[in-house]
Amino acid sequence: MGRNLLGEPGDPPIVRPYGAWLDRAHLFLSSDQGAGECHGAADAALLAPAACRDADAAARRARDIGRLVVAHDLQQQLREALR
Repeated sequence: MGRNLLGEPGDPPIVRPYGAWLDRAHLFLSSDQGAGECHGAADAALLAPAACRDADAAARRARDIGRLVVAHDLQQQLREALR
């Protein structure tokens, strides 16, 4: 998975393999208990969980899609379909 660096990428969260992610305003650190912590990207201050809720949902979706692409070799299937 990746991010469009040449066009207008917006600010989707950049996901890490084990639940952590970051965007321009937030750093989300996952925990073993599953709740995680939301921090401000500029100063690392602990924020209320609601501050990361929408971006966390987007990060989880991106991570789930990435897992499906890898687990089911979808990239190769797309390549073959586009030939």
